[in-house]
Amino acid sequence: HASTTYPRTLLFNTKYMFSKISEKIFGPKKEEKEEFKIPKLPKVECGEGEKKRLNQVLHQSDGNYALVLISELNLASVDFKDDKLYLAYFRIERCRLWILHKAEPKGTKAWEETVVNTQTYKTIMKWRDLCDAYLKTIESDENWNLYSKDDKISSWWREEEDAETCSFRVSGIVKSNILKVIPLLLETDLYPQWFPLMKKARELLSPSRYHKIIKTEMSMPYPLLVRECIIDGRGWDVMEHNRVLVSSRSIFHHPDIEIGPCPKDRVRVDIKLGGFSLVPIDEKQTYVTVMMNLNPHIPMLPTSIMNFFLRKVVNQIHYAMEKHSQMKTGSPYPKRMREKKSVYDYIERRYRQTRQQQIST
Repeated sequence: HASTTYPRTLLFNTKYMFSKISEKIFGPKKEEKEEFKIPKLPKVECGEGEKKRLNQVLHQSDGNYALVLISELNLASVDFKDDKLYLAYFRIERCRLWILHKAEPKGTKAWEETVVNTQTYKTIMKWRDLCDAYLKTIESDENWNLYSKDDKISSWWREEEDAETCSFRVSGIVKSNILKVIPLLLETDLYPQWFPLMKKARELLSPSRYHKIIKTEMSMPYPLLVRECIIDGRGWDVMEHNRVLVSSRSIFHHPDIEIGPCPKDRVRVDIKLGGFSLVPIDEKQTYVTVMMNLNPHIPMLPTSIMNFFLRKVVNQIHYAMEKHSQMKTGSPYPKRMREKKSVYDYIERRYRQTRQQQIST
């Protein structure tokens, strides 16, 4: 009954206490290697070259700001539809900064009328805000409690204001090229091959190359029922800034899919914010961060269930990814990659081109 009697923080801190006792008996641990730091996205700027380009376009448009902004917004829309969220956002933000620099009333008016009030702008900003919230969560240790740390991974948990909501995060190196890690996330129906406790995964809709709506089922310890989730997962190509992002959240209705009530033999969970961050370190290593903020619908979430989820799911993800990204004999991934050759050839071209650009600069 300790899990319902004592504060969760106290129980987790016993791990820290025993580590200190161990140091007293056996001496301090060997000096740890410096951890890999996720590079932050650069601040958007409208440099002199970009101002000059936009001024030239404005001159060619006879001073019509609306024409310039509509053209740039259309280009941003193409980027967004191609799952390049931050390319789309950076393009729009540079236009905003350019308008501020010009400081002309007709430019400000054109910005409000031809950009801010459009559905394209609102959609891009909505997804940018979601991914920014995810990045902020995985790049800062603020309010996170360290659960475990070894030579491979570090995992954290965080209590939320809503007692039924919990957050988990795990980061570490997967010893595989990012091009072999991406298929694990892109082939959503194969999640049960590697994702801990995943029983079933079915793709319901694929609106774009990296946008999937999937239905998953996960086993739970007795006597808890199976947990079901309808996930809106979007992969974002941010390779210009050396990463791939996957944002995930639960949905309960969709215009193109009929999502009925949850069957009585399971419980539908709510992922409020989650996803993956893949950062290539070199040709043989990828730094992977996984984060989930979810409501598993377990009243007064006991520490025993928290521990179970951390041990059996969160702390096993990197090991599973490393094992299955090796794609040894019998793996279903090589066949799937051959069947979708155009998709994976495109991903490899993007990766090679952007890596070369980063080396050149």
